[in-house]
Amino acid sequence: MSIESVIAQTLKGWPALSGIVIRPDKVEQDDAAPYVIYQKITGWRVQSLAGDSGLANPTFQFDIYATTRLAAAALRDEVRLAIQANFVLGAVHAGEGAGIEVDTKLYRERLDFSLWFYD
Repeated sequence: MSIESVIAQTLKGWPALSGIVIRPDKVEQDDAAPYVIYQKITGWRVQSLAGDSGLANPTFQFDIYATTRLAAAALRDEVRLAIQANFVLGAVHAGEGAGIEVDTKLYRERLDFSLWFYD
């Protein structure tokens, strides 16, 4: 199973995220906030002279959008809890940030996780 599949199942299966749009890479034009977008932003694989170990260490960014700052922050916390609760992902919190998207007038929260995953 791919790491993207595990992330999608983890987020969609978390009760507090039920009914929230969760997509890789981008939203669709008709998606309404709140929504969660995730994407791989960098990564590497553990290798030796014997070859690939099967252990990957990608960094994923999770962008959470909502119509209020408090709603975005609450969803950010739920995404963080969901990712950290799935031990298969080996999640290490790598950073976070917040802002507002001027064009859409949506509040944005960002989480970055370094994941350790055998594929």
